[in-house]
Amino acid sequence: MAYLNESHIEVADINFFTEKLGYTHINAWEKKLIGRETLKDVVLLDRLRSSLEKLNKKLPSECIDHAIYELTKSRATHTPIMANKEVYELIKNGVQVVYKNESGREENDYVKVIDFNEKTENDFLLVSQLSIEYQETQNITRRPDLLIYINGLPLVMIELKNATEKVKVGFDKNLKDYKRDIPQLFWYNLFVCVSNGIQTRVGSFNAPWDHFFSWLKLTDTAIMNDQPTKEEIEIESQRTGEHLSLKIFGEGLCSKENLLDYFENFVLYHKNKVKIIAKNHQFLGVNNAILALQNKETNKGKLGIFWHTQGSGKSYSMIFFSKKIHRKVTGNWSFLVITDRKDLDVQIYRNFLETEAIVETKDQKENYFRPKDKEKLREYLQSNRAYVFTLIFKFGIESGKTYPQLTDRKDWIVIVDEAHRTQYKSLAENMRIALPNAQYIAFTGTPLLKSELTKDWFGSYISEYNFAQSIEDGATVPIFYKKSVPRVEQVNPDLVGEAAAILEEENLTEEQKSKLDKEFSTLMNVVRRDDRLEEIAKHIVKHFPYRLDVEDDEGRRRPMKAMVISIDKFTAVKMYDKVQYHIKEEIKELRRKIITEKNPELKTRYEKAIAFMTETKMAVVISQEGSDKEEEKVFSEAGLDIRPHRQLLDHPDEDGRNIEDYFKDPNNTYRIVFVTAMWMTGFDAPSVSTLYLDKPLQNHTLMQTIARTNRVIEGKKNGLVIDYFGVFRNLKIALAAYAEGTKGRKNEDEEDEYPAKEFEELLSLLHQAIVEAKLFCNELGADLDKILSMGEKGFKEIELFQEYANIILAKDEYRKQLGLFVNTIVSLYDSAKPEVYEFPIVKKNRDVLQYLRDVVDRNVDQDEAVERAKKKIEELLDTSIVGKGDLQDASILDYKIDASKQIDLSKLNFEILRSEFPDKKHKNIQFADLRELLEVKLKQMMAQNKTRGSFLENFQKIIDDYNSGSISIEEAYEELVKQAEALNVEQQRAAKNEMTEEEQELFDLLKKEKLTKEEEKSVRLAAKSLLVKLYDSKNKILIQEWHKEKATQEKVKREIQLVLGSLLPETSYDRLVFSQKVDVAFQHFYELAQMGRGFAA
Repeated sequence: MAYLNESHIEVADINFFTEKLGYTHINAWEKKLIGRETLKDVVLLDRLRSSLEKLNKKLPSECIDHAIYELTKSRATHTPIMANKEVYELIKNGVQVVYKNESGREENDYVKVIDFNEKTENDFLLVSQLSIEYQETQNITRRPDLLIYINGLPLVMIELKNATEKVKVGFDKNLKDYKRDIPQLFWYNLFVCVSNGIQTRVGSFNAPWDHFFSWLKLTDTAIMNDQPTKEEIEIESQRTGEHLSLKIFGEGLCSKENLLDYFENFVLYHKNKVKIIAKNHQFLGVNNAILALQNKETNKGKLGIFWHTQGSGKSYSMIFFSKKIHRKVTGNWSFLVITDRKDLDVQIYRNFLETEAIVETKDQKENYFRPKDKEKLREYLQSNRAYVFTLIFKFGIESGKTYPQLTDRKDWIVIVDEAHRTQYKSLAENMRIALPNAQYIAFTGTPLLKSELTKDWFGSYISEYNFAQSIEDGATVPIFYKKSVPRVEQVNPDLVGEAAAILEEENLTEEQKSKLDKEFSTLMNVVRRDDRLEEIAKHIVKHFPYRLDVEDDEGRRRPMKAMVISIDKFTAVKMYDKVQYHIKEEIKELRRKIITEKNPELKTRYEKAIAFMTETKMAVVISQEGSDKEEEKVFSEAGLDIRPHRQLLDHPDEDGRNIEDYFKDPNNTYRIVFVTAMWMTGFDAPSVSTLYLDKPLQNHTLMQTIARTNRVIEGKKNGLVIDYFGVFRNLKIALAAYAEGTKGRKNEDEEDEYPAKEFEELLSLLHQAIVEAKLFCNELGADLDKILSMGEKGFKEIELFQEYANIILAKDEYRKQLGLFVNTIVSLYDSAKPEVYEFPIVKKNRDVLQYLRDVVDRNVDQDEAVERAKKKIEELLDTSIVGKGDLQDASILDYKIDASKQIDLSKLNFEILRSEFPDKKHKNIQFADLRELLEVKLKQMMAQNKTRGSFLENFQKIIDDYNSGSISIEEAYEELVKQAEALNVEQQRAAKNEMTEEEQELFDLLKKEKLTKEEEKSVRLAAKSLLVKLYDSKNKILIQEWHKEKATQEKVKREIQLVLGSLLPETSYDRLVFSQKVDVAFQHFYELAQMGRGFAA
């Protein structure tokens, strides 16, 4: 692979933006202001003013001044999302101003911030290495690699990593640090891009990593099917060193025209808590649909079919589509959103409402957008409402009558969701009679059957985002299925299909029930057989505690959820009862095993399973037929109790939450539901990872049901369907009946296009990952098979681990690569639980690789780690000073003081460290130990005094120089020892100055250059006096939560002004400097309060 470092990527990316995309570039290295007043500012004021004046020539200068004030004022007291939303709306809609015209009459207008129609009217600028000072302190800066400015506003941040680093590092380290330290940058942010030249990911600044996405398509798959896949692009980038993914991202999203379009039309805020930005497939698909509308005269009302697979954000695409039409396409457009199920109607309406595409008012007497009955629907369709949401059934009419035409308007757009179901029967014909001139578009999450009439109604595919693409992009997780016993065998497949068609509906008519009993009695009897249900219940109980109790990549517990799908309502309740019984039996059995089990790992596994089963709650979710009493009677006659389940469904708790809310909440312990048809389609609970399927399903219903498991949520690696019925046995035959569009590309191998893969493929991936990891180690000289051949010898006794760790620690690149391999193996192993327990050799390989990684990362048994630190640094470290947690928590300190004791560097003998290093056998390990020790100490010292940023920068430079090969390990070790000496002096500075660490930090924030000794003494007194004043609980200044109220904020600031005003030397602190220091002190105490610290009472 051609080697790429960050500077190579940056230069190439800058050239691409300037030469290909036409941006201007400024290198802001060495803390250049480039049009800012201070390093804390992120807006380029001169460019902003120049652009506003150019775009608003008719407005007076005071309007421009007001707009600049509104765009640049501090939003530090807002939540990050609300700050971002407030600025976004000002930029998108303009800044409202009032002024007096030449006649003295008051005028209302808007200051245009960006010209979204004429890209040439805007100033596009790329800035590299802009130094931005921490919002809450001074002297420390962050430097984002690249920022895209439009009209002086920083709208896009691009963070570049070394090609050898995992792209996620840019998110975990850089983005999180930036959001904490320079939050003012994100008030303006449209999106963040993180790239290592090979992989490129895009996301909203507030999104978790799982919701960052690739941007690798320039054209919708429905239009061009031979574009390279993500894997092909990344392999080619690795082979050639050419960063293709960055170029495609730049061309596809950062071209001037596309970036303006994306900002204006592809951003939503959900409940003012989450910012949602369009993914690649949504941007391309919606723009294709808009193009179809612009060609409506030739399309004859058929806008086309919008196929985006389940779980990839289809309802948000509807919102982007309708909002862009309202904003950009001339006309008085109205949208009719049609579904055929109440739960789907509620879900889509709620998404429109919660993203403010529609707004309800408190005083409205009826829902303005949702007609309550057929008569109201007719009334709404004859109005000019922007949106109407309804069920297709409201287009029903008495038999023999003809539905009337309601309007001849050509600007109705009908969005039909899941258009393959009931839409083509008489009800859909009634809709077309009512709205003969409307434009029709179908949104679907599953491909269309070749036999369906959908294309006749809507036209051809205008956008396609299929199963394989969705999984590859990370928009959904892969789904695996496992055939399990007891299955339904030797049953006519045609009969199964017919039964599945009837069983799609939960509330069967008497005619349907009769047909099932007569024509499908054999099938129904086999499925409902009691001994068979017993076997399934036992299997579920032995499976779910290990499958659902998962941890994410950081080791945090993330329990998942499951659905048990039964053939009918009685069987669902019966299965619930059986599972409850077998849980009690399994807990008894596991407790017996724990008593006799000698393997501590197995003991722990059983104990965790018992705890998980004990805390997990379950419920039956089925629709009601008849009254409560009628339902209770029917179930009681079958020996079943429906009442507790009905209570959970129909009677919310005091917070208004019912079983649906509990189940959708990933933290709630209601983790398993038993269903028959409810929640199988149109139900979105991302934490559902597993389906236990025992019901005949086919076609769209089968695909929509298994899609319940494909949603993305932190900690979830895949979806799993346990197939007791055998519905997957004819999967390939069933899928052959679909007109699957282009399948994303011309590909003879159709295996990749199936929505679910056999579970054995997951095990195969795990085996392959282990082989590749061992090969990587072997090439470096670490033969893991030597360790594996040693049998049951304890890992602590095997010296080879130290030797191999020393090899891998030679370069950070090796260490990171091993980490990637082990993370993949652990993730696949966890995904394959509990079935993987049947393969002990797989576990042994995983254990060896994981232990080696832990030795490399210095994480092996913390007591052992402290002992090792003593020995390796020749007992130069006093164990009474170093707390057990110091080394353990190095990676998660995050600039907060660790609860363990502070490391005292004065206990180190630096000369012995220097003299003994040349003779060490494992120099890389020795270097790693000292490096880790200093890293922890630095974080502890930074937590005590935020002005120590230069020490952190020096430390990082040593590590960077060592990694780049510009200094040897001996030179790097010497530099670390010097750093330790400097830190030792710094840690004693406060005591020498007769100050506490708290007083020293405040003094460092308040002091300025060129002070006399007397003036320094005054500043020292000011720092001490201010702390005494503020922390005296009698004064009631730093009260609990003071930073959340404006009145208490002002009181704190006033006290700071009074104390500093009386003690800071006037000769050196003029008005401007004094004002700045008051702000610095206020921000210091404000930051402490944000972290839950620094309250006096």
